[in-house]
Amino acid sequence: MMKIRIISFIFVIFYAAGLEAQDPTIHFTSLSLKDGKVTADLIIEGLVGEDLVSGLSKGMTASLEYQLQVWQKRRFWSDKPITEHYRRIKISFDPWLKKYIFESGGTKEEMVLDSLVNRLTKLNHVEGCTVDLLGEKRPCYFTLTVTLHPLAMENVGELSRWLSGEVKDLRPGSFKSVEEPDRKAGSWLLKVFLSVSGLGGKVTSGKSPSFQVEGQRLSVQGY
Repeated sequence: MMKIRIISFIFVIFYAAGLEAQDPTIHFTSLSLKDGKVTADLIIEGLVGEDLVSGLSKGMTASLEYQLQVWQKRRFWSDKPITEHYRRIKISFDPWLKKYIFESGGTKEEMVLDSLVNRLTKLNHVEGCTVDLLGEKRPCYFTLTVTLHPLAMENVGELSRWLSGEVKDLRPGSFKSVEEPDRKAGSWLLKVFLSVSGLGGKVTSGKSPSFQVEGQRLSVQGY
């Protein structure tokens, strides 16, 4: 039985290696100034791929971290960070409800796949900072870094036990939240699997066009 599991696992590795993974890309679609605050609208393409959806449907969990920063450009010196905001999200799939679970900031919501994708990839009116922090006619820009961890370390351990035959099924209820995403997977085979299957961590970053405040108006380069 153990040999069958290992052979099946190796087959999955080489099958996944033949798939072409799409790297996520971040697009700042608009910047605006309202009530003394600079906000941004963004779209993240390729963040929720078939590999992630398939993993969730099989009982795996995922965590996402959004880091939004506003920078001020400086000549002859490194750019200066003005503000920094974080948002952390956990997603999973409930096979009984046939819905995805979205958790963030102490709240939990059930939703279908299309709603989940929209929530994760379309960010509207994201607040960057207030005008008084930017200064008059000083070029600034946004950056967004999104980190996706499709497997918690506890989940990797559960997968290891399944492969060894210690457990028969991968049960979503047995998984814990992602608390230590930077820890390494326990075995070489798991590392290879996470890498080639697209289920390993993904980090993508994007930068907005430069903008500056001129009185009550926001001037955006290229818009």
